Formats: sequence, structure tokens, C-alpha cells
Amino acid sequence: MSQGIIQRIKSIESVGWGLFILLFALFAAPCTYLSYQMTYEENTTTGTRIGFGVIIALVTSGVVTFIVNDLLHRRNVRRYEAERKAAKKSAKKKKK
Repeated sequence: MSQGIIQRIKSIESVGWGLFILLFALFAAPCTYLSYQMTYEENTTTGTRIGFGVIIALVTSGVVTFIVNDLLHRRNVRRYEAERKAAKKSAKKKKK
């Protein structure tokens, strides 16, 4: 069972909107709380605070999703280059 899950995780090439939406849902409440702590009651309305929290959550979700996609891309490039190198090596052995 766990081998199947590990194989599925290793075969992921990219994460997109699914991860972004999940992270946004996770970050929305803490970021809104952070925006309430960062602003003064007299100067800002509730809508502004909530909007600021949502924007912080969107940016944070986007950055984390970008980092995860970049790491997955680098892993796939290394895998592709290793396969190419092995194919060239086997082709040279076949020629001889």
C-alpha cells in the first residue's frame, strides 16, 4: 500500500491550481488574523483588513506553489538527463 503511494508521489510532474487552492484555504484564516494584528482599529475598516489578509494569503500560496513546482521541475530535468545519458552509453556499447 505505501509503495503505491510513494510511486504516485514520485511520478508527479507538477502541482497546479489544486495545491494553490488548498494552500489558500489553509493560509486565509492565519493571514487574516495577521492583518488584524498589523492594523489599527481606528484607521481601517473590517473589509480592508479581510481584503489585506486575503491578498497576503494569495501571495503566500502563489510563492509556495511556485517553489514546489520549481523543485519538481528540477527533479524531472535531472531524471530526464540521467535517462539520456544512460541511453547514449548503451548506444555507444551497441556500436562497438
